[in-house]
Amino acid sequence: MSISNLIKHFKSSPTLTTDVSDFTYMEPLGEGGNSTVLLFEKGSTKYAVKFLEIHEKNKIQRFKDEYFCAAQIPTHPNISQLFHFDKTEISGSPYFIVIMKAYSGTLKVLKNDNDNDLTGNLWSIFQNLCNGLKHLHNHGITHRDIKPQNIFLDAKTGQYVIGDLGIAHFDEDRFTKEAKTKANERTGNYLFSAPEQANNNERATFASDIFALGQVMHWLVTGTANRGIDRSRFSKENSPKRLKLLDSIVDQCLKNNPTDRFQSVESIEEFIGRTEAQPIRDIRDRMRDLDLCIRQSFPEITDLYSTEDRHEIERFILNFNKVCKAEEFWYQGSSNGDGKLTPFEKLENGIWLLNKYNEIKIKKLTIYKDPSHFYKSFFALTIEPSERFEIIDNKENNVSRGFTYNLPVDEAVLWNGNYISAEKTHNGYYNTGSEVIPVTEPEFQTRFRHINQPYAYIVIPDGSGASRIIDRTPTSRLLSSALGYSGIDKYDIKQFLQKIENHHSNELTMFD
Repeated sequence: MSISNLIKHFKSSPTLTTDVSDFTYMEPLGEGGNSTVLLFEKGSTKYAVKFLEIHEKNKIQRFKDEYFCAAQIPTHPNISQLFHFDKTEISGSPYFIVIMKAYSGTLKVLKNDNDNDLTGNLWSIFQNLCNGLKHLHNHGITHRDIKPQNIFLDAKTGQYVIGDLGIAHFDEDRFTKEAKTKANERTGNYLFSAPEQANNNERATFASDIFALGQVMHWLVTGTANRGIDRSRFSKENSPKRLKLLDSIVDQCLKNNPTDRFQSVESIEEFIGRTEAQPIRDIRDRMRDLDLCIRQSFPEITDLYSTEDRHEIERFILNFNKVCKAEEFWYQGSSNGDGKLTPFEKLENGIWLLNKYNEIKIKKLTIYKDPSHFYKSFFALTIEPSERFEIIDNKENNVSRGFTYNLPVDEAVLWNGNYISAEKTHNGYYNTGSEVIPVTEPEFQTRFRHINQPYAYIVIPDGSGASRIIDRTPTSRLLSSALGYSGIDKYDIKQFLQKIENHHSNELTMFD
């Protein structure tokens, strides 16, 4: 029976009779892949009742498991309460039902309601979800379907609770279950599920739930779910400390590789404790760090300096790694790609790894040291074209690669010290020739090279104008000059600084 027929039935005959009492129908609450939820009342108390028509064996088994397994763990203020399991007949059709506590609404509905601004309550929501998830994990339950529709507000306590354990995984050593997860069976909402779960490549783990937790928080702030490796952070330099901390937590929660994420809620709590115990770092410290790095590397510099000397370039990059916190800096490439920086990694043959993925061969380093405003200082890297990757197959034979005209970037995957075709790993698994293994970091590392044409990057302190301006044209023009025959000159810098002048963070300019 469809939800419309259920509603039609209870509108004409509003009483639901169960073994514990009679309940009066009020309104529909929602419909999922496995069940329908309607709102009833008994006296002055409202209850949510979940209905499952008895016709599909595996859904029936999951329905029973959800109630019976959840009933075996202690109640928790951040986990939805289930009161009673029953069986009834409606218009000749048999149903299993679960009577549950009724909540004020889902996080999805509250987010979409213009009268409810949740941004000021982010930290409380996050703590509630962490507490609920920790309770489930400590009792051997992987939720597998954390999403806004399954998070509810308890109006009486003001807390948010996690509900719907319909596709949860219950530790088989602790719980006796009926249902078994089939191959390729849906285990979660694609937008909020971790990559390994969404692609049905691996069994969902606690780290998969933690990915979904981070995705929910990202969605709460931005209104969209994040996919891919280049996540845009939602906090700014002048954001409250807690929002910056939450942004850092979400960043690690949303790592594609499960081993790069927090492995437990306890590890998130430890991270929060360590971070909050640290003194607040002044935003101007990153400017001072860069100025120190420049002076240590080039003691005689006055304002603008360029070098193609490999030793000087290496000295500066190593000093930058040592003195500066890479995550406090921003980069932009000449094709307008940008993001937070990660430490440089020195490879062989004069090659550096930029932001974990890009293998670059630095031809020229250009540094601008502003004599009075450290936040205007920056450095630029001119990258010479690299050779295409030498690819091997799963028998360690060199792969002949077809001719490509003017391809700007080449991609490969580094595995066991050799480069293999990225196309062979796109589905999350790799055939080694003797076995099929999952593609996970750090065993498999995606790599890119700029080929056929030179490229340039600028690195600037996060918070300076070039990292905040929406129009990237001024930075793109500066990088075009870096790629020119004469490189960046003082006129280029003057034009660049004028364009970004009004976009520096107030925390940097307030002492000018």
